Amino acid sequence: MRIEDTDPARHAGIEYPMEVGAPVFAPIKVLEEKDKAVNVARQNAKLEYDRIMEQAEVLMKQARSLQARLDATEMVHSAKFSFNPLHGKTYHLYFDSRIGTNHYCNMVYANLSKE
Repeated sequence: MRIEDTDPARHAGIEYPMEVGAPVFAPIKVLEEKDKAVNVARQNAKLEYDRIMEQAEVLMKQARSLQARLDATEMVHSAKFSFNPLHGKTYHLYFDSRIGTNHYCNMVYANLSKE
């Protein structure tokens, strides 16, 4: 049986060469292509994971900074003082070790400017 086809558009869609002068091609090795695709996917996933971990580290740093500010605010507000603190002035918070590790007992005004 002889197959003769003169339609050139059909020749372009066929999976095998139809003429003697047709370009030579080999079948695609499916397993190798799958391995390449999996490796590319793994590389992309690793890049995305690393980017997310960098963002998480930045967020953790911000959270630690916020917690430190909250701790300092709690120490100041739990201190006992007998004056009206003014915004922008320098004050010192002293710890009385006789009371315990979590009790800051007094805050005093420090005038550090040379007037």
